[in-house]
Amino acid sequence: SGGGTTLAPIDMANIDLSGTASSNITISGNLDSREGTTTVPAAPQTFDEIGASASFSSQYTAFDSLGVGHSMTLAYFKTDANTWTVQAYIDSSEVGGTAGIPTQVGGDATLTFSTSGVIEEANAAAAVITGTPAYSNGAAAGDFTIDLSNSSQFGGTSTVRAIDQDGEGTGDITGYEIRQNGDIVALLAGGTEIEVGTIPLADFNNVEGLQRSGNGIYLETERSGQASIGTAGTLGFGELRSSSLELSNVDIANEFVDLVVYQRGYQASSQVFNATSEILRDTIGLIR
Repeated sequence: SGGGTTLAPIDMANIDLSGTASSNITISGNLDSREGTTTVPAAPQTFDEIGASASFSSQYTAFDSLGVGHSMTLAYFKTDANTWTVQAYIDSSEVGGTAGIPTQVGGDATLTFSTSGVIEEANAAAAVITGTPAYSNGAAAGDFTIDLSNSSQFGGTSTVRAIDQDGEGTGDITGYEIRQNGDIVALLAGGTEIEVGTIPLADFNNVEGLQRSGNGIYLETERSGQASIGTAGTLGFGELRSSSLELSNVDIANEFVDLVVYQRGYQASSQVFNATSEILRDTIGLIR
């Protein structure tokens, strides 16, 4: 912000890719009020069994302390006109068990909807699952909450609108992105984005007082005043537009000077060549 911004190099070769374990997951969406009631299966042995009984199911990814993503299945069971039971499952192989067998993560969440199709504040606490899966890959045991209190029950298709969480995965960097506010974001193979720094902008009280140094470079002078450093889009600073073609900022005066220098060099070389040719002709004439 303003002149108080601290500048420092951004080391793109040493980006922290350690990842962050998920602790808060919020899932919002709509559950179809037209669904009939169903029965919650007791200790299901396959994910197909869960899918056959569930009124709706969805997947999300929870990250562990090593930045590894673990796929979770959320199963929604409509048990009454305005009541749904939600359970979270993980493949048992992720927690030291047999592959293909579902293991429930945490307890049941109960979604109680009003006649308006929303979960009122008094019922919000029951719409949360607390997960503590003991991962078998060497990561710390999971410790996260899944908040479903923003769900709705209207007469439309069951769907997940948004999944927000504070966990981040790790992986190889596949590219970078520079946003309008100057943030440099590293794009990882797993789809995670990591902010690695911000490109600052400089402003001057008198931009006409800057000294042109060529190639689009300007130097601070007494006439221009000291640079005020800030972030794009704040306090009157402009925006950055990456991958955009800007108008030419070539220094025409310097280009003409260089052209004259090259032209004179060419003329001098031509004169040397002509003199050499005349000497060769005279030498050939003497031999004859």
